[in-house]
Parts: sequence; structure tokens; C-alpha cells
Amino acid sequence: MLQKLSIRTQILVTFATLATISLLIVGGVSLTNASNLGVITEDLATQALDDQINRNIEQTSLENAAVIEKKFANAEADVNKIASAAKSIFSGDLVFDPIQSYAESELNSIPDAEYDAVYDEVISVTTSTYYHGPSVAEAQLTAEQNQTIELSAHMDGVFASIYETTDEYVWMYFTFAPDLGGTFRNFPGAEVSGLDPTIDPYYSDPVSRFGEMTYIAPYFDPTQGLIISITKAVYVDNTLIGAAGIDFKSSVIRDKVLDVSFLDSGYAALIESNDMLVVAHPEFQPQFEGDEETTIQEIEVTLDDKGNTIPALDSEDLFIISSGGQGVISYTRNGDAYYLSYAPIRSTDGDAQYIFLISVLVSEVVEPVDLITARIQTSVANVRNSVIFISILTLVGTLIVGLWIAGNITRPVSRLTRIARQITQNATKEDIFDGVTFDKSLESDDEIGELSRSFQTMVGKLREEQRQKSKKN
Repeated sequence: MLQKLSIRTQILVTFATLATISLLIVGGVSLTNASNLGVITEDLATQALDDQINRNIEQTSLENAAVIEKKFANAEADVNKIASAAKSIFSGDLVFDPIQSYAESELNSIPDAEYDAVYDEVISVTTSTYYHGPSVAEAQLTAEQNQTIELSAHMDGVFASIYETTDEYVWMYFTFAPDLGGTFRNFPGAEVSGLDPTIDPYYSDPVSRFGEMTYIAPYFDPTQGLIISITKAVYVDNTLIGAAGIDFKSSVIRDKVLDVSFLDSGYAALIESNDMLVVAHPEFQPQFEGDEETTIQEIEVTLDDKGNTIPALDSEDLFIISSGGQGVISYTRNGDAYYLSYAPIRSTDGDAQYIFLISVLVSEVVEPVDLITARIQTSVANVRNSVIFISILTLVGTLIVGLWIAGNITRPVSRLTRIARQITQNATKEDIFDGVTFDKSLESDDEIGELSRSFQTMVGKLREEQRQKSKKN
């Protein structure tokens, strides 16, 4: 096919073909590598940013969990103070003078007893009151109960000192074992109704844990809202004397939790670790008795295809959250994907009592990823355009160089061809070399120059032979 073309055209076609193939290979490899690099960079950047956000969420959860853990630790320390005071008083090593003690029915006899707007009832902030349960009248008190009443009145000092140093507690109390009369002593002094001291969980739960710090499930108080109870069984010489406890205002912790934010959509929550009961959540506003039994499954809900409300967190999610560790999971709520970070809040015994949560929309987390992706894609497009532009520029340059090389090769050959044609056309003339001249364009040091000199020598010899023949004739 190429043989039908001129040498110049053959050279140009060859140059163009080789250049095009080379550029296609190099350009294709470059574009493929650029695209692959863009995808890899995009994936790495996305993963790195996603991991960083998850670490930030988890770290925020851990930091806030540590703050709440510190508050609980302080409350536990005060429970231990009450327990230590009871042990000292009931060890029998010390002698105490009798002091005035008041039954809860005698509250109005306490000199400083007055109405308190926070409690919405009459209380005494210097003196505790005692109670024996609904079935025991004062006239029926046993000797053990009377002795317990007399000795336990000396606990008012530690009660009052703790109460003066913090406003985070609602009640402090000590429930004595049945062998000591089952007396319940409460501070601040107030009326008590409906309480059965040695049956209620504020006594039975810590006793069942044999001296370990015990957290009672939150309960609702009409004036204080949700209350968290921290209790501990107390022993003297391995003999149970009762259980010390503090009712902790959850509002202090709720405010701390609800003040936590993460990005724009993120919010924090606090739940009890065993039953997943909600203590704090932006969508949880306890107002009535029974609200303390609201679980996280009842708050974090989503709609199914039929419009029914179902928990957004499944059993596997809850198992992971309550495992006692910290981390981040993802879940879907009403069509939106969320990241949920969880961190345990432990007692001083090391048991996970509560769980601090942070939930944030995935779409907000990955928004910076989208910006990075757009920049990477723009960079890849710029590289692609540069490769195409350089390839076209190179191809044009190659064709120009090909034209120049083809001209250098074919120009002398064309000149020699014209000379040969001119000699042929002079065949009928007496001097066939008439008008045949060689210019400097045929002088070069390459093969074409060698061919030109050989042809010029041949023409010179033939011309000389023709001249000699002409002289003889």
C-alpha cells in the first residue's frame, strides 16, 4: 500500500503512525495512572478523614464520660464517708452522749424545720429524721430500735458536712439491718411516706452485692426530676449493719450532657448500662412518674415502610454499646445514616454503670470528604487535559519534524530525478546534457550527498565521452 505513495508521503505516514501509537500508549498509561491515582487518593483521603472523625467522636465521648465519672466518684466518696461514720458509731469502740433525735412524724418539732421551695416541702438542713416503716408505731419500738435511734442520731454531723459542700444531692440516708431494728435515717430531715426500708432496692440491692458500690436504676421525684441513687452495704466485723446511700440529682448531669455538641447535628445522651434507661437525651423530658423507665430504644426510633415506629438501634447495636468498651457504630434513623459513639462510665469498683453517647449525621461528617473528592477529581481532570494537550502538541511537533526530515531526504532525490528526466528529454538533442546543472543543494555528507556526487561524476564522464565523440566526428 505504501509503495504506491511517494517517499515523502511514506515518511510522513510512518512518522505519524509511530508518533500516534507512541502517544496513545504513553497518554493512555498516563491517563490510566492519573485516574487510578485519583481514585486511590480519594479513597485514602476519605478513609483517613472518616477515621479521624470517628476518633474525634470517640475521644469527645471519653472525655465527657470522664467528667461524669468524676462526679460519680465524688458521690461514691461521700457514700463512703457516711458508711465510715456508721461503722465508727456502731463498732462499740466509742461512747456517745445522747442527743435529741426526731421521728419523721415529729418533723415540725425540729427548730429549723421550714418550707423549702426546691423540695416543695418542710425540711431540716441540720437534723435528720428516722422512720421504721408503715407497720411500726413508736410505742412498738424494740430495744434494738431505740438503741439504733440513739446512736444513729450522731450521723447528723457527717450528713450536714456533706450537704454543705455540694448542692448536687437530694437525700442522704442510712437503712439499718433488721437486727438493728430496720431503722431508716434520712437527711435533710423530712416526712417519709410509703417506704418499707429493708425491702426497697435502696437497701436490698447493695446488701445483695456485699459491700460493692451499687447504682440503683433512676427514679422520678416530683420536685427533683430523675434521681440517681448510689448505695453501699456496710459491715462491722463482717456483720451487716445496714446500707448507706445518696440520691444524686440527675439534672446536674443532664445539663452537662445536653450541653455537649459535635459539629452541627451531633448531640449527646446518657443511658443506664443494664436496662438502657435514658437519663439524658435531647428528645427526653421526664415529667411524670414512669418516665424513668424510658429506654433508648423508645427514644431512638425510625419509621418502617408501613409507617410504623420501630427502634433504630437493633439488638446487636445494643449488645455492642453495653459491652463495657468504647467505640463507634453506625445506624439508620428515618433514612439518615448516623455515627454513634459510646463510652462507659464506671464506678470506682470498675463496673460500667452508665454509657455516654454521641450521635452525629454521617452526611455532615463526610461533607469535608466531598470537598476533598471534588478537589481530587478537579486535579485528575487537569492532569487528563494536560496529557491530552501535550499529546496533541507532541503529535503536531512530530509531524513538523517529519515534514522537515522528509524534505531533507526527498528534496535532493527529487532534484536528481529532475536532472535525470531533463537528460532523458534531451535525448533528441545533439547535447543531451544541455542545461543540466548541479547546485549546492545536492552537496551533503550523507548517503544522499554520496548519491548526488556519484550521479554528478557519472554525468561528468558521460559528458566528456560525448565531447570526445563530437571532436572525432
